[in-house]
Amino acid sequence: MLGSSLRLVLVAWVLLASPGPSRFALQAEEIRIDFAVKTGTIRPLHGVNGGPLADGETIDLSQKWRELAIPSTRLHDCQWPQAPIVDMHAIFPSLSADPASPAS
Repeated sequence: MLGSSLRLVLVAWVLLASPGPSRFALQAEEIRIDFAVKTGTIRPLHGVNGGPLADGETIDLSQKWRELAIPSTRLHDCQWPQAPIVDMHAIFPSLSADPASPAS
């Protein structure tokens, strides 16, 4: 196992020895769109963070949300009713479980 000083030297050497910014240069790409051809639907991307129930369900904005037709809600870091309620480890406690099995 390498010591932290040696690792730092190796990382610095790799960064300094690698080719310059040209390695990361972007090439222009041309995109052509034929609006006469329908290939699918662009899904709505205007969502919100948190649910329609705010302040521990003391404020219910459900009707307003229905009127706005909000297509998606991001529930990350809700902090209510419990902090990890919508975190991955709470929803999927065993990532090796069979997703097709109701027992999972």
